[in-house]
Amino acid sequence: MSMSNHVAVIGGDKRQFYMCKLLSEDNIMVDSFGVDMKEAVLDVTIAESIEQIMELCDVIIGPIPFSRDGIHFFSNVNPNIALNEFNRFIRSNHIIIGGNMNDKIIDRVKEQNGRYFDFMKEDSIAVKNAIATAEGTIAEAIKLSDINLYESKCLILGYGRCAKALAARLKSLGANVTIAARNREQRLLARNESLEAINLKDIHIKLPEFDFIFNSIPAMILTAQWLQLCKQEAVIVDIASKPGGTDFEECKRLGLKATLSLGLPGKYSPRTSAEILIQSIRHLLPH
Repeated sequence: MSMSNHVAVIGGDKRQFYMCKLLSEDNIMVDSFGVDMKEAVLDVTIAESIEQIMELCDVIIGPIPFSRDGIHFFSNVNPNIALNEFNRFIRSNHIIIGGNMNDKIIDRVKEQNGRYFDFMKEDSIAVKNAIATAEGTIAEAIKLSDINLYESKCLILGYGRCAKALAARLKSLGANVTIAARNREQRLLARNESLEAINLKDIHIKLPEFDFIFNSIPAMILTAQWLQLCKQEAVIVDIASKPGGTDFEECKRLGLKATLSLGLPGKYSPRTSAEILIQSIRHLLPH
């Protein structure tokens, strides 16, 4: 267990702000760096450097994802926090926490005999994160479209955890949902949920029918060739990890409404997400 009563929160989005707030409400001293602290929070100090924060704190909470480019911390307010600099200051007393943690970080922690905790390796967190992502995805679609989701035709590419949560919520809103997946078992699972399911390679046959297209597959799926088959009014929401699976330049050329929507829990439900994350690491925090 950490000997320091200080906890560091580095980078991220609004979830990290609420984590700072919730920790301070638990009488934990918090040092933040690269967190949007526009609202002053009691017992939260803004550190001047990574070195300072790493010397003062044993528990270090990073963002979700830890990095989007493999070089810098993900941070809405400071995109220049270097992972290599952070790595240099990792010691055996540190507990490094974050989501989708970089392999270099994990290797360094192990080398220093420290400890780490990856939020996204915890099933309970991943399930709740998928729910928040699904709700945010629907919000993004509603913002972009001129029609109701009710009785609309929706295509979801992939049928992983986030896609399943999204499909269930679209169906409950009265949308007609089709799943496109390569995996036969995923298609069977979708049909068991009373969803239509087709092989991914066959979607070109039905693409002109859909009002909404949601991509969850982290590979280039919606190519120029397939985008040209979409109806002009179609809305595309891509929730796959950066750079997504949509040719966005072709979308612009065709005048299609399309968005790459990342970090949706941090955008639409940051406080709830922060509460879930804090609860999952209670055992690692100073008392």
